[in-house]
Amino acid sequence: MSIEQDDSAKDGAKYVRLGDFLTGDEINECIRLWRADREHFHRNVIAQVLAPAMEAINRKLKQENDARYLAYVIEFALMELHAS
Repeated sequence: MSIEQDDSAKDGAKYVRLGDFLTGDEINECIRLWRADREHFHRNVIAQVLAPAMEAINRKLKQENDARYLAYVIEFALMELHAS
């Protein structure tokens, strides 16, 4: 999911950074929610971050997006960050 294709991707994959569709405050809230309750992260991040921001997110990414999918994108990014 992205606005532009990464030319370096041999598989034609598309990439997006959290900052492409979330504000700094929203990213920090996602981190806080992830650290507080990973079991219910998806439900919480959708309700508290994504649902209120979906109109702006869709505008930024220039497409309709599914909050459930974005919750998984955010979780994956946070897991990758935590692993490094």
